[in-house]
Amino acid sequence: MKPLLIAFEGIDGAGKLTQASMVERWLAGFSAHTLFLSEPNDNTYLGKTIRKMLKGEIPKPHPFEFQRLYVLQRAEDVACFIKPFFAKNGSVEQPAVCIMERYALSTIAYGMLAARKPESFIKLHQDVVGPQMIWPDLTILLDLPAEEAMRRIVELRGSKTEDFEKVETLRTVRLNYLDAANLWPFRKKIAVVDGALSPEEVFKEVKREISSLLARYEIHKFSTAEN
Repeated sequence: MKPLLIAFEGIDGAGKLTQASMVERWLAGFSAHTLFLSEPNDNTYLGKTIRKMLKGEIPKPHPFEFQRLYVLQRAEDVACFIKPFFAKNGSVEQPAVCIMERYALSTIAYGMLAARKPESFIKLHQDVVGPQMIWPDLTILLDLPAEEAMRRIVELRGSKTEDFEKVETLRTVRLNYLDAANLWPFRKKIAVVDGALSPEEVFKEVKREISSLLARYEIHKFSTAEN
C-alpha cells in the first residue's frame, strides 16, 4: 500500500495545528499507522536553531538563506523520520500516513517575501533534498484573512495591540500561498479550505478531502464508525 503524506499549510493563526491534531486522532480510529511532525522539527538541532531564530533569540540570516535552512531541516525530516517510518510501517490492512504541520508550500509562500519567484524554491528543494524529496499527496491549505489571523494570534498570546506590519506580511503571504498552489507539484493535489469557519466545520471539509484521497488509493479497510 502506498504511504501517504498530508501537509497542512496556511498563515499563522489559520488553525494548522488544531486540524492536523484532529486528523491524527481520526486516522488512529481507523487503525492507520500515523506519524505527526511539525516544522521546524524541535527534535533536531537544526530545527531547534530555526525555532530560536523565530523567537528572536538569535539573528536570522537573509530571507532566502533562512528558507534554505528550512529546506535543509526538511531534508532531515525526510531522511531521518518520514522515509524510515514509511519503510517500517504500512500494509494493505494498515496504511502509513504522515501528517505534516507546515511543509514545502510554507517555504515557497514565505520565501516569496524575499522577492524570489516561487519556482526558485521548488528548485531549492531539488538542489538540497534531491530525488529523496517527498512531495505531499495532499496539501490542505487553510485560507484565512490576515485580520482574522492576527485577531487569533493576539488572543492566543494575550497581547492587547496588533502589529500593523505583521498584518501586512500575513496579507502578502496569504496571496503567495494561493498563487503557489497552482504550481507543480501542488496543482491538483491541494484543497483550499475556509479557515474562518468553526474548527468543527473546517474539520468536516478536511475529512471530506482526505477521504477522497484514501478512496483514490483504494484504502477501504478503515473503520466507518466515525464519518
